[in-house]
Amino acid sequence: MNRRNLALSVAFVVLFTLGWWAGRAHTRADLYSNVDLFVEILHKVEDNYVDPADPHKLVSGAINGMLKGLDPYSQYLDPRAWDQLQSVTEGSFGGIGVVVGVRDNYPTVISPIEGSPAWRAGMRSGDIIVAIEDHSSAGLTIEEVADRLRGRPGTRVRLRVHREGGSDQDYTLDREIIQTRSVPYSFMAEKGIGYLRLSNFSEKSGTEVREAVESLRAAGARALVLDLRLNPGGLLDQAVDVAEQFLPHGALVVYTHGRQRSQDNRYYAREARPQLQWPVVLLVDNGSASAAEIVAGSLQDLDRALLIGRTTFGKGSVQSVFPLHELHAALKLTTALYYTPSGRSIHRLVRDTLSDEEDDSGELAPAPRDTLAGSRPLYHTAAGRIVYGGGGITPDVTVIADSLPP
Repeated sequence: MNRRNLALSVAFVVLFTLGWWAGRAHTRADLYSNVDLFVEILHKVEDNYVDPADPHKLVSGAINGMLKGLDPYSQYLDPRAWDQLQSVTEGSFGGIGVVVGVRDNYPTVISPIEGSPAWRAGMRSGDIIVAIEDHSSAGLTIEEVADRLRGRPGTRVRLRVHREGGSDQDYTLDREIIQTRSVPYSFMAEKGIGYLRLSNFSEKSGTEVREAVESLRAAGARALVLDLRLNPGGLLDQAVDVAEQFLPHGALVVYTHGRQRSQDNRYYAREARPQLQWPVVLLVDNGSASAAEIVAGSLQDLDRALLIGRTTFGKGSVQSVFPLHELHAALKLTTALYYTPSGRSIHRLVRDTLSDEEDDSGELAPAPRDTLAGSRPLYHTAAGRIVYGGGGITPDVTVIADSLPP
């Protein structure tokens, strides 16, 4: 089979499979006509375009364009990107140590990984990466950004970053092996009060938290401050493992709901001996995302913790990874949203402004419920307190980050 026929065959199989899976409601005739249209255009481009066209790039571009029209988190993972995703979830990779999302067509920092080159350089949650190696980053997918930021340890990468309210700033960062230990440190903050920093959710997060809690208990802790600031999230099962250590056995932690029944799942606390006697304070900010919001939302909904800080990022969607074994690639697709025990989705479609969540006084103050009530759905905790969905987790007490330079 020659190269052209192979490209057409791959395009047909991929698009037919994705189209059938995502659009069963459409008639088979409509599906075939759309696939026929694509194959006809591909054929004409390959035969008539002014320069020879690479069939692989044509098909990859079509797939990426289709997924980009869905949401920022659905991605086609080519073999290189698939290997990178696996290395991140397993705990280490080479790069600058920054977790990004896509907002308003630009990669935006969710949080720098603690201790990484990006962290040490002073990059912050909310920073907009406008250029990488002097090339505009507008329109790049998350995987394309990751591909440009990661690389061999010791090599350098240049970034131009825009920070809200300030001018653009250039960074030159040396790539390093990024270790993603979930609990970088814990200690006794003062007599009877333990502090535990949880920086991400990777394969051993639940175990690391459990060990840290036991160590704090042995040191005399009777209360806990759990710090989830700048925690970009990670594995769902580890979020459940962490939350259930502080919730009654059998309590609902989180549930997911999608278009396919297989995406409807409920996760309950199964810890044999949860730590229920300690008062718990959770620290959150606008860099707390995904799995961190599951923990924060469940403990808030069940009145198990007081949340202090700033409204969280609002990344409440579930991505499923479908390996494409013959190609050593994968499809990462948004398949569901997750919901806290009270039934609220925290997924943010449009980022709220500062005035929607807090004033600029810098003083400790309750979250301004009156401004939120008109724009976000209202829910109640187990004890009847009002909480809001649709835009991240709003803390019980809002604290504005100080304005001092890093």
